[in-house]
Amino acid sequence: MPETNQPIRIYADFNNADRLGRVRLSVKGTRDDLVALGIELQSGMSVELYDDDEIETPGRVEWSPVEGWVA
Repeated sequence: MPETNQPIRIYADFNNADRLGRVRLSVKGTRDDLVALGIELQSGMSVELYDDDEIETPGRVEWSPVEGWVA
């Protein structure tokens, strides 16, 4: 498991955002990264989001009762 003071790097589809602009963390690439890292998302968790186009940005995970996990 990554050090707790380091953001966890997980895949995100930046085109899969909700109406508030939060990226949904339910896509296969995200799930694959979480399984490979052996972690479960938690509200407030710092993450580094990346995609296939080499875009990276920091994010903070939160639970949405409508969308599920988002950042």
